Amino acid sequence: MNPERPSIPAAGRLAAVIFFGAFAFYLRSSAPALAPYRDMGEMVAVSKTLGIAHPPGYPLYAMAGKIAALVPAGTASYRLGALSAFFGALACAFFALFLLRLGLSPGIICLGVLFWLGSTGFLTISVVTEMYSANLAAAAFLLYLWAGKKDSPGPRAVYLIAFCAALFLGFRLDLALLGPALLAWAVHSLRRGPHRPHWGRVLAVSGLFFALGFSVYLFLWVRSLQEPLLNWNSPDSAARLWSSLLRKTHGGTLDLLSTNYAPGELFWTDLGIYVRDAASQFTWAGLVLAVLGLAVLARRDARTFAVTFLGWLFAGPFFIYKANMPPNPHALAILEAHFNLPNLFLCAWIAVGLDAAVRRVSGGSRRARTAALCAAGLLLLFWVQARSGSASKRHDYFGVDYGRNVLRSLPRGAILVMKKDVQLFIFWALQYAEGARPDVSVVARGLAGSPWYIRMREGRGAGLRLGPLRGEEDFARFIAENPGRRVFCGWDEPVPLSGSYRQAPWGLLNELLPAGAPDPARPDFFGRIYVTRGIYDYAARPDFFSADLIDDYSKGHLALGAELSGSPAGSGRARLEFFWSGALNPGNPSSADRLAFAHFAEGLYAEALDEFRRADRLYEETLRKTGVYHSLPDVVEGVRREWADCLTNLGVTLERLGRARESEEAYLKALNIQPRLPKAHYNLAVLYWNRDWKKAVLHLEEALRLEPGHPAAGRFLEKARAALSREGAR
Repeated sequence: MNPERPSIPAAGRLAAVIFFGAFAFYLRSSAPALAPYRDMGEMVAVSKTLGIAHPPGYPLYAMAGKIAALVPAGTASYRLGALSAFFGALACAFFALFLLRLGLSPGIICLGVLFWLGSTGFLTISVVTEMYSANLAAAAFLLYLWAGKKDSPGPRAVYLIAFCAALFLGFRLDLALLGPALLAWAVHSLRRGPHRPHWGRVLAVSGLFFALGFSVYLFLWVRSLQEPLLNWNSPDSAARLWSSLLRKTHGGTLDLLSTNYAPGELFWTDLGIYVRDAASQFTWAGLVLAVLGLAVLARRDARTFAVTFLGWLFAGPFFIYKANMPPNPHALAILEAHFNLPNLFLCAWIAVGLDAAVRRVSGGSRRARTAALCAAGLLLLFWVQARSGSASKRHDYFGVDYGRNVLRSLPRGAILVMKKDVQLFIFWALQYAEGARPDVSVVARGLAGSPWYIRMREGRGAGLRLGPLRGEEDFARFIAENPGRRVFCGWDEPVPLSGSYRQAPWGLLNELLPAGAPDPARPDFFGRIYVTRGIYDYAARPDFFSADLIDDYSKGHLALGAELSGSPAGSGRARLEFFWSGALNPGNPSSADRLAFAHFAEGLYAEALDEFRRADRLYEETLRKTGVYHSLPDVVEGVRREWADCLTNLGVTLERLGRARESEEAYLKALNIQPRLPKAHYNLAVLYWNRDWKKAVLHLEEALRLEPGHPAAGRFLEKARAALSREGAR
């Protein structure tokens, strides 16, 4: 590393080139409309209305988003996407200035920035309407400030860093994970420097500057008193503001998913995922360079080594321990967004390691060093170009098409109940930020019983009666208390079955009808109403959130097929709907299972056999994944139950085809998966009839034990016992 400080104009030119280059790259990859990603729709709505987001509220991001929303270009979603691209580019520029202050050459810095810019994780958060890129820009700026004073910090530098660090917590509170590293540096440096006699007073004053910066959160209190359209948790008192800061509505965790597991239970699993993700982001060669860079810093620059290592330790392993998330696709999509903060330090180490490697390869020759840098630069450019396509949102219309398709299908004055964040927040963005379908009342199912949410919705004058929407009685009450308005729910979360109401598929939705109500006229949503742009294949989507929306289309076809299969006239159309459900999500065993059963009902046993076998393979893979994902017991039990039913039906199909031995294997496999299955026991008894009376009796007895009122087992058990007695007498 070169310890000489570059001139200010040279540093500014380098930062400007990197900023504009990165901004153009990210803007080109941004979505043209609302793209599905975590809380993207909520952030669009909050920015447009200057509202209050979910805890901790993100006040600084809301204000920055409001400024971006005022720019007269494109939709509100596009403007906020451009803001993310701006902050992503700003993060690259400050990262470059940080590396420059570490003494690295412009060539090495550009290569280090390319490593970071080309990582799919950083690219993703820089092209979606979220606050992550702003958070990383703040982190890079703090490192840049710190690097300028790391060897001789004065009080002013400490005050400035304390103020900025607290202010930037208004983007995301996880920036506090850098606090231990910066605090340790400040205490150690002040106690050993020229300000040693006053180090305690300096830290005390810096605490005041920290409090001044953190006062940005008072925005939530002030804004809540004005009752904005979005007023999550109504933090208009000290108690509720404190509750928002501590995320008490989220259990104080990253996500409520983690509350199902013991603290630290998933740490090593998640840490392994982080290491593999880092290798995917930067290649294993990049990780080797990171280790080399860390070793170089340990020898040559103890302060930078300590601060970056502590920063990585708290932002990476410590955060992963506290997050304690199960490794399923949804949880990983949440967790992987947080990997970008520790990856900032990894990229710094990679740049230092790359500098050491180039010096070793060039052997001190300027020409050899230039050649090595050019070769590495070309390789990295090709690498960035090859990887950018998978994370780009340039042609991503999944979110906006989903939202508009749903709104287009709803009758006037309808009530729409949604549960999952992405699906719900799409409608928040379309309604609150773009003014679409104000006559539709969108209800957040998970919030419907919260007093603050009820007050917020009542303030809009929608005439809704709200309350908890958890069980069957809640939904029956909700329908009864909102007469004259049709109620629809998304496929994102199943609605409990009930005798008080029935559920009828309505394209991407599920209508809740009073018991006995006739079916309303239903258009051909999937064939004539809906617009779908892109490749609608669950398995082909590189991101979880777009795939999850595709799965809603798949569930819509599945539900329509299930309804049609109850009518002889609709059996052919039902098979087509099951086919489309499986085509949209080829990994869903339920689609193959239902298609197989529809073939069986039509007497198409050969076709049914093929689909049952495919469903068997898919259920087996799904059950395997529940182990990998550390799924909860009720989820595992649900998969085992469905798989066992599928195998039982497979056995019946094989019986019809005259393949008794294979049928027996299917029944036994079903009972191995789910022993409490009276139908499989009874079918085995039928299979053993006149062949093995002992087994027939055993399985009939077990069928009756599991289902005492079994209509046929009791009738045939005595005959089987009599036959067994006659056989024993002989």
